[in-house]
Amino acid sequence: MTFKKWALANGYNDNLTIERIDVNGDYCPENCTWIEMRKQFFNKTNTHFIEYEGKKIPVSKMVYDLGLDYSQIIYYLKSYDTT
Repeated sequence: MTFKKWALANGYNDNLTIERIDVNGDYCPENCTWIEMRKQFFNKTNTHFIEYEGKKIPVSKMVYDLGLDYSQIIYYLKSYDTT
């Protein structure tokens, strides 16, 4: 019941999922928020980032926004990584 009260008071709705603000932190009221599942997908510890137009963005977000094939983009990035 305590969790339900917190969830409803902090923006819960059926279209959202709970997310930890600090992925290494606990699931506690101070470290949790409600976001769309699509946005949570971009915020994982194994997310690959690129710099695009001066901003660091998840590859998966760019791929999603542009309608590209994620596996082909990752293959390309790993194949041509010069670091």
